[in-house]
Amino acid sequence: MIQAYQIALKTAHEWDPNARLYHMISVDIEGKTDSLQGALGTRAKWNVEFVDPDTGRQLGVYVTNGVAGQPREAKNPTVWPGTTQFPTIDLKRAIQVATDSGVTPSQSMFFGYHYRLVYNEESKQLELWLYGRNGEGTPKTLRFQPESTVLINA
Repeated sequence: MIQAYQIALKTAHEWDPNARLYHMISVDIEGKTDSLQGALGTRAKWNVEFVDPDTGRQLGVYVTNGVAGQPREAKNPTVWPGTTQFPTIDLKRAIQVATDSGVTPSQSMFFGYHYRLVYNEESKQLELWLYGRNGEGTPKTLRFQPESTVLINA
């Protein structure tokens, strides 16, 4: 996760030196259906979004297998100015909490575990979301405080 952020940040800083992380989510690679993807806390493809806090302009960068793709700019209103500090995240700890909670890698709508770093407008906090499935096979999202990997919801 941190590696994808660092790769995308270089592209974002070329676009705007004031760019700040706004949103980040792992993405399936087309045709790859291995349900163990993300089980070790890594993913091959990420969508990383940045914002210019002064103008609200946004830039999205896909990172696939360590390579930044063509960036795309959007102008969407945002209430959060983004962050200049990438939080220290222990994905292996999040996976352990998921496993202990009966959440396993998905095998349907998406494959494996997926991760999302997002600003929650209700709580006014940056959160780490882990996507998987529960014991019945239905999608399940666990929300964590990124720095401490403390579970926010069960």
